[in-house]
This record gives sequence, structure tokens and C-alpha cells, in this order.
Amino acid sequence: MKTENLAYNIHPKHYLSKNNNNRNANKTTAGVNPSGRLSFKANPIPVAKTFAEKMAVNKGFNKFLDILADNSLIADALIALFLTTILRPASIYAIPTKDPVEKKKNNYQVAHSVSTGVLGLATTIAVAEPIKRGVKKLMNNPEKYMKNDTSYIKNNARVFKETAGRLHQPIFLPLRAALTIMIVPPILKLFGLTKTGKVAVSPQDKAKIDYSFMSFKGIKDKKAFKGFTNISSDQEKTTKKNVAFKGAGSLVTEGIAKGVGKIADTNAFKKFINWFSEKKNWFPHLIAAESLWLSGFYMQQTAKSKTIEKDQKLPMILNQGITALLCTWGAYKLDGVINKKLDKYKEVYKRMNPSLEKKVMDRRLIGIRLLGPIVIFTTIYRFVGPVIVTPIANKISELIEPHNKKAA
Repeated sequence: MKTENLAYNIHPKHYLSKNNNNRNANKTTAGVNPSGRLSFKANPIPVAKTFAEKMAVNKGFNKFLDILADNSLIADALIALFLTTILRPASIYAIPTKDPVEKKKNNYQVAHSVSTGVLGLATTIAVAEPIKRGVKKLMNNPEKYMKNDTSYIKNNARVFKETAGRLHQPIFLPLRAALTIMIVPPILKLFGLTKTGKVAVSPQDKAKIDYSFMSFKGIKDKKAFKGFTNISSDQEKTTKKNVAFKGAGSLVTEGIAKGVGKIADTNAFKKFINWFSEKKNWFPHLIAAESLWLSGFYMQQTAKSKTIEKDQKLPMILNQGITALLCTWGAYKLDGVINKKLDKYKEVYKRMNPSLEKKVMDRRLIGIRLLGPIVIFTTIYRFVGPVIVTPIANKISELIEPHNKKAA
């Protein structure tokens, strides 16, 4: 029933006959209103019929778009949490087994998957959120934290925000992976998946753990990174004496803003942002670069490891490299297809939310654009890779460099 015709649907004959002489006097934008009442016509609320339309008005989906536009790293961690704690374990236990060795292997894989998702979300919130606030503080007042030209930040705001907000990832990702491996045994014990809670760590995982004990000596000495770990000495002296817990957050944010400002002041970073902003798929490139860097680091650690047998190193390195390349290639292919569909979906979203404020609408349209790469790359690397691509990579690596099998 249309709101504008509500008056006619009660007693149309009565109104038309009684007010026949006053038709012209009571016309409204909705037509003739024989009742003489004011018409409060507004844009009719669209009725969601298709899945796409229902998602456009779904509160949970809109909240996720807000999170995605505000901090893509946390959105990524939320998607990963679903994949690693629900979808991945379900796929592992989909085929039941009575073999105790296989059960133990499955239990370890599930615990590793769950720990990846839980720790990933917790550490991302703890690290990415303060960095996001620091970057935002810098962008709101770049002249305060930078000495050189700041115009390139305003001209490439979105690219700068995402890139600067991920500067910690090269160090943070390997450390998080190492911590994940370490908490697998306690998770196994908590879930009752093993009586002792002791799980043998594979050589490949051991290579990841080794990273956590590496020395980052020298990083703190670099000017660009000082702001991430230390406040200026003068400020430290005045605030270190008696800093309330409430003010600790703003102190950290200030330090991060200064650290990012020093990096942003460099000519190299300025050139990179200007160059990167011209790339059509700059956001997928960011995610792919992080994943490839992490895979490359694992390959390096495997090669350097003293605990992995020499005849096993090359097959493991090949497996890691092939998996990374196949996942990246698949992610880019899917992103190209999904991106076109998301552009069309933006029109559906705008049509289903006609009353949204422009600021809110713009933010959520950004979220929709980032949605494709985040979902695709995270799903490929966190789910498709372990479930489908890794076995394929194993076969390829065996053909390239057969494993030396020892007699049992």
C-alpha cells in the first residue's frame, strides 16, 4: 500500500462525492487529497527483496563496512577469526578418522587454526588500533609532526592512511606467527583434544618460532623508527615521573604520530605514496606484499634453520614459495572479477539507503571497495591455501625435488 494513497483506501466514494467541488483547492504533490489534510510525502523506503538488497540494509553488514573503512586490519582479523575458528576446523573434521596418528594431527591443525584467529584478532586490536589513532592524529595536523612539504598527504589521504597504518606489519606479522605456534599446546589442553597437552612442533613451525628470538638490534637506532618505541627525551623526563594510566593512551598516540611523521618526512616515502596512489589496484598490492614478504621470510628462516634436515629444506622452501605464488595469483584473479561486481553493488547500496548522510554514505562506499580485496585475499591465504593449494604445492615440490624418504 502506498503511503501517498492512504486517504483513498478508506472510503473513496464518500470522499470524492462530498468534496467534488473542492478538488482543485486541495491538490497536493501526491494528487487530489479530498480530506483537506496536509500530505507529509517522503521518499518511499525501498523493500529489500534480493540478497544484495537485504545486505545493504543489514545492521551487522553496515557495522562491518564502518569498521573496514576505519581500520582495514581489524576487519581483516575479524574475517580471519571466522575462517580459522569455524570454517577451517569444520573442513578438517569433515572426514572422520579412527587412526590415532591422524586424529592427533587433526587436533594440532585445529588448535593451530583457532590460535591463529584468536591471537590474530587480539594482537591486531592491541597494535593496529593505537597505530591507526597515531596516523589519524598526524593526518589531522601534519604540520605539527613534519618539517617538510605535507601537501602529498592531503592529496593522497586514503593511500597514505592505509600504507602508514601498515608500516609495522613486516615486524609484527612474523612475531604474531611465532606466538601463535607457542600457544597451540595450551589451546589443545583447554579443548581436551589431548590428554597431556603436549604436541610435537614440526620443523617448519619451529622455523617460524625461531623468528621470535631474533634480535631487532639496530632498528631502534634508526631515526625513522624511534617514534614507534620512544618519546623524545625531553618529553620523557617531564612525563615519566608520574603518568596516569588514563593519559598513557594519548602518550602512545603522540609517540606514534611523531614516529610516522619522521617517516613521512623522508623524500623516499613521499615519492612512494605519490607513485603508489597512481596504481589502480593499490590496496590489493598492499595485502599481497605483506603476504609475500611473510612467506619469503619463512623461506629464509627454513634455509637458515639448524633443526631442519638438509634434504628437507629445499622441498619445504619450494612448498612455501609455490603456495604463496598460487595464492597470490588466485587472489588477484578473483579480485579483478569481484571488483567489477562491487562497483555495480555500490549503486544498489545507494538506492537501498537513500536517507543516509553523505559522510556516512561515502565511508561505507569506501568500505565496499575495500571489501573485495580483504575478503578474497584473507580467504585465499587463510583457508584456500591450507586446504587446497598446499597439497597441490606439495605435489609440485616433490616433482621438482623428490623427498629423501628414510626407511621406517
